[in-house]
Amino acid sequence: MSEISVRVANFLKVFSMLMVIGSLLYMYGYATDKVDSVFSDSDWFTDISRAYFFYVGLGLFVLFNVVMHIVIYIYKNTNAVDANSILFRSKKQKGDILVWLTFLLAGINTFLTTIIVFIAFAKINEISGQSSLMYIPLAGFIILFGIFIGLVSAVFRK
Repeated sequence: MSEISVRVANFLKVFSMLMVIGSLLYMYGYATDKVDSVFSDSDWFTDISRAYFFYVGLGLFVLFNVVMHIVIYIYKNTNAVDANSILFRSKKQKGDILVWLTFLLAGINTFLTTIIVFIAFAKINEISGQSSLMYIPLAGFIILFGIFIGLVSAVFRK
C-alpha cells in the first residue's frame, strides 16, 4: 500500500489508543460504584468497582497493545518471501498485511473504547434506559468486523 495508507493506519492506531485511555479516565472520573437505577443485579459490571475496572482495564490494554506491536514488528522485519506461503507471497502483499494489522489494532482499540464507554454510561446513574446504550458496542463491533474482512482479503488476495 502507499505511504499515505501507512500514515493513516499509524495515526488511527495512536488515536484509538488515546480513545481507550480517555474512555477509561472518563469511566473512572464519572461512574459510580453503586448502580441501582438502570440495570438489574444480573449484570456483572454493576458490581465491579470503578478503580478495579480502571486499573485492570489499563493493564490489559497495555499488555495487548505491547503484544500486538511486537507481532507487527516481527512480521515487518521478516525478510523472507516465498511464493507458496500465505503470509509472505510478495513484498507488496506483506506491506498490505502490515497496514491491515495496524488497522486491526486500531479497530480492536476502538471496540474496547465502545465497550468501556458502554460500561461507563451504565455505571452513571442519570441514564434513562438500557436499550439506547446497546448501539454503542454494536458500532464498535461493526467497525472491527469491517477491518477484519479487509485483513482477510489482504491475506488471500493474489
